[in-house]
Amino acid sequence: MKKIGLIITTLLMFQLLSAQINMSSNGYVTIGSTADATFPLDVRGYTKFQTGSYNNVTVGMTITQYQGDVALDPLSSNTGSLGYYKRWSSIYVNNISYTTLTKFSDERCKKNITPINNSLQKILKLNGVKFDYKQEFFKNEKTNKLTNQIGLLAQEVQKVFPELISYDSVQNLYGIMYDDLIPVIIEAMKEQQTQIESLKKAISKNKISSKKQIINSESDLNDLSETNYNELTKLSQNSPNPFTQSTEIEYYLSESANRALLCIYDLNGLQIKSYQLTNKGNGSITISGAELRPGMYLYTLIVDGKAIDTKRMILTE
Repeated sequence: MKKIGLIITTLLMFQLLSAQINMSSNGYVTIGSTADATFPLDVRGYTKFQTGSYNNVTVGMTITQYQGDVALDPLSSNTGSLGYYKRWSSIYVNNISYTTLTKFSDERCKKNITPINNSLQKILKLNGVKFDYKQEFFKNEKTNKLTNQIGLLAQEVQKVFPELISYDSVQNLYGIMYDDLIPVIIEAMKEQQTQIESLKKAISKNKISSKKQIINSESDLNDLSETNYNELTKLSQNSPNPFTQSTEIEYYLSESANRALLCIYDLNGLQIKSYQLTNKGNGSITISGAELRPGMYLYTLIVDGKAIDTKRMILTE
């Protein structure tokens, strides 16, 4: 009877275990389901990893799945999310792919909130680098996964932002919390934009001041309004000068000019020629040597009855 009872008990236990553990023909094992495993070890449902205790508190990690979302919680007398408690060993992952990664940042959870100052000055002390990881630190990783990396050096970052550095005493390695660097970069960009706007105002003010000096040096333009500083009317020296056959005179007329004339005078002040200028902006007029006798002449740009500038040209035989 004892043997029969033992056989029955064994069969019941085997049936119970087989309902929870299944091994497929390829050696894959499913725990918590009778379905074939999709990985060498396929665990379905609530999972717990218990590594010991610390100050009479169970240390480890639980993994629970809720409608496709995975929650990782520390095993302790308290509750929290992965990373909230540091009572268990670090989790090392070489590559993580995800569509959304959320870090709790509710204002209601925070206190002692202060602004980040001198962000730009600190950011300028950091150096982005390209590098390859050493194979001895990642023995199980493929070589092509360790090359052509881009990042920062933790020891350099620690000098500027020690709060962004994590240290693993077991591996004796430093890490950088890159996502916490984003607020610093935002504040640095705001500081930089403030400097840019300040420089723009200084440059604009300097341009206006320079144009005022030009206008003040032209006795015939003293009454030109400040709104026309950006549209100064100018007269250039003829080229070539001296000339024998023809010469070109360039000019610039502001959009506010109504009537403009280019007049040619001899040295006695007698007007020899007069040309009406109709094109606004940059323009030019060609003077033929056949129209004048060899000698020295003065030509003047007159806009709305005011002499803007006078220059001298020479016609040779």
